[in-house]
Amino acid sequence: MLDEIAVVEAEVDALLLDLESADRDARDRARMQIERRHHRLVQLQADILRWNAHADTQTQEAAADMLRQIDQLGIALQDVRLLVNLYDEHAQLMRDTHSAPDQRAEALSGPATPRQLFAISLVRSADKPTAPTRADAWAWLNRQPRYQRSLASDDGWFSWTDPDGHVHRLVDPLTIERKVITLLYKLEGLRGDLGVKDAPETLFATVERGVALMDMVNSLKQDLERFDCEAEARDLEQCKAYAANWRSRRKTT
Repeated sequence: MLDEIAVVEAEVDALLLDLESADRDARDRARMQIERRHHRLVQLQADILRWNAHADTQTQEAAADMLRQIDQLGIALQDVRLLVNLYDEHAQLMRDTHSAPDQRAEALSGPATPRQLFAISLVRSADKPTAPTRADAWAWLNRQPRYQRSLASDDGWFSWTDPDGHVHRLVDPLTIERKVITLLYKLEGLRGDLGVKDAPETLFATVERGVALMDMVNSLKQDLERFDCEAEARDLEQCKAYAANWRSRRKTT
């Protein structure tokens, strides 16, 4: 449509010379042709307005859908967010007290954090600690399968390439989970811009940003699924090897 408008406007520009002609017939012909082109320009401009309104509606619907997806993702990742925040909380304490052992000991001997207590409350176990210190809570949580992770990120058995193209050998999925939660925070940070109604170009760019972030999250979720599958296969092989070794030793005794 924009190309046609440019062509029609150029034609009108060319007819203006005849409109200024001393020849009455030439002026009349030019006037008629300009009127026809003006009518076409009005039609094209109306089409553009209608198209823009349609595009704006689609963008707003896409923004509303993106908000729903972010809400659903936040719910789906509640446990992962808690786990990552537990480890980040502990890592922050270790960094802050790196050169202050007395301060670290005091913090660890103090009450468990609200996040630790919440994590403990989610575990079905008869030996839950009562009024634990921060150190006790951390040690207990690390013994629970749902919270078991390593503070070391590399030198593991699982090969993973991060979104920046760097290859890692992971001992557990914490690095991937942390990246997922980082992306979730970025998505949640788009909420305000996704509610903008009077800046369609900004809204469109925000939706595109959200789509790109969601694609990255989905890719990482596939990596986590692959980790689970490979971990299950690895555990099975280890169990088979143990069983075979046990049988072999039994035969030799």
